[in-house]
Amino acid sequence: MKNSSKYTELVRKLYISALLLLLALGTSTASAQALKASVDRNNLSLDETLTLTLRYSGRTNTQLDFSALSTQFEIINQQQSNQFRSINGSVESFTEWSMILLPKSSGRLVVPSFKIGNDFSDAIEINVSKQAQPVNGTLGDVFIETLIEPQESYVQQQIRVRYRLYYSVAIQALERDDFTIDGAIVEAMPDVNYHRSVDGKPYNVAEFNYVVYPQESGTLEIPAYRWMARLSRGGRSNMFGLNSGRSEVKRLRTEAKTINVKPKPSTFPQTATWIPATQVTIAESWNSSPQTFKVGEPVTRKIILTAQGLMSSQLPQLISDKNLEDKVKLYPEQPELSNDTDESGINGKRIESVAVVVSEGGELILPAVKIPWWDVNSNQLRYAELPEKKLTVAGDDNYEKNKRLAEEAIAKASNNNLTMAPGDNSKTKPNNTRNTPTYIWQIICALLILALGLALYLWLVTRHKLNTLIREVKSKKYQPSSQQSSKAAYNKLTRACRVNNHAEIRQAVIDWGRAEWPNKNIQSLADIASTVKHPNLENQLRALDATLYADAKNNNWNGALLLDALKQWDKDLKRVNDKGDDSLSRLYPTK
Repeated sequence: MKNSSKYTELVRKLYISALLLLLALGTSTASAQALKASVDRNNLSLDETLTLTLRYSGRTNTQLDFSALSTQFEIINQQQSNQFRSINGSVESFTEWSMILLPKSSGRLVVPSFKIGNDFSDAIEINVSKQAQPVNGTLGDVFIETLIEPQESYVQQQIRVRYRLYYSVAIQALERDDFTIDGAIVEAMPDVNYHRSVDGKPYNVAEFNYVVYPQESGTLEIPAYRWMARLSRGGRSNMFGLNSGRSEVKRLRTEAKTINVKPKPSTFPQTATWIPATQVTIAESWNSSPQTFKVGEPVTRKIILTAQGLMSSQLPQLISDKNLEDKVKLYPEQPELSNDTDESGINGKRIESVAVVVSEGGELILPAVKIPWWDVNSNQLRYAELPEKKLTVAGDDNYEKNKRLAEEAIAKASNNNLTMAPGDNSKTKPNNTRNTPTYIWQIICALLILALGLALYLWLVTRHKLNTLIREVKSKKYQPSSQQSSKAAYNKLTRACRVNNHAEIRQAVIDWGRAEWPNKNIQSLADIASTVKHPNLENQLRALDATLYADAKNNNWNGALLLDALKQWDKDLKRVNDKGDDSLSRLYPTK
């Protein structure tokens, strides 16, 4: 009984210790970055606004002190919300503050760190340029500004094209030509919405962004494009979508631009892939230390190439068996290509993974990886390089022994065949009888080597298939089964946007989100924004939420802007899906 009591006490102490450890780990994990701050723009001019979002994981009644913001920013609008989400059975709650800020001065401003309990948000640096030059021409209620950067480029260099639509009245609908350019690849970038003051007059700004890659040197023509905006001049839309007040159709036209496209410089290596970029970096990683190389054991090497201003499809192959020693074998996987976007444009990334297998021990030299690229800012040839690696490969006793025995068996068999005289049966028979065990051993060695090679091959093939399967599973998106219900909800949303009843639009958007993603817990507009992950559509959903708490007399937001954002997202989705990428969620129900 005494031993049993001691055992019970020991188990109880271990159980309590385990609970305390789990509680400590859970507490530290939950508190890590519990308060996060983010902005929609880090670079803007003195007369433009940005949106600051603070999110705290969990519910709180704490009233944050934003007085530190007032030294450098003017708070135009502010709202707070408490939300719940359920993802894969895990319930998440958070409190969110959203503010529209106007900088008070130019230069490098700082959004300060905020505190809730023991949690702090990161400070954020904002670059504010001097007040932008007034747009040429007479300023009306609606006008468009065209910006091209740079004005001169190299062939296949990224060119940013931005159309800024300024409007001080409500826009019911907006129609514009498709943006295409002959002799160039055009990629749409996320749209941006903000506020700006021009000559003392406040405007809403919808910025439509594109990047252009000219494919030939010479002159690139960016033609003028026609835009048509239906403006609201008072009154409300009735239930049939007809405006009961005055409306006006405004026809606009963007400026045509001409860009000089220079050819690839003669100093660039002629056999190398042409890479005109603002920055190129290369890095590598190993699944285990390359210093632990052993004969016959595969080690995976991963090389990552990142280029600012280029798409991943423009980046070259990184891993090659050229200049490799004969004792090294490479088993490459399918390269991973991805594109990220930021204020500067598209940043392409190419990741290549390869299993490296060495068949002999001793010193091993892996040649350098050297990628030439052209710095478009300084007009100079540069190299992204991984230096040559000198490694020591440890031998495998079994591997080396089997290989040596196989070589000896083959050499012995060859010598026996050479020493046997043709037709001398009296000598041949005794020798065959005496050497029978040797031939059996040779066969066993050969089978062992064959089995070892087959096992290695199967391991590599299985590993490649498993990695492919994992990527496919991660990339799969939920496809709703009730297409008719989703389509009906979208039609209801369209009618609500035309009537322009903000509360009705909000409910219609939530109903559509629930029909579109029945497996997700859609409770708010923020839930839908986090699901679609499209900046322009997220901005419109956020603007819709703001209209429900804003002064109706000073609110120009119109449901037509939400519909236009939905249509634009649909175009982006179709464009990406046509390339075989399923990274975006489906927008419209399939007919």
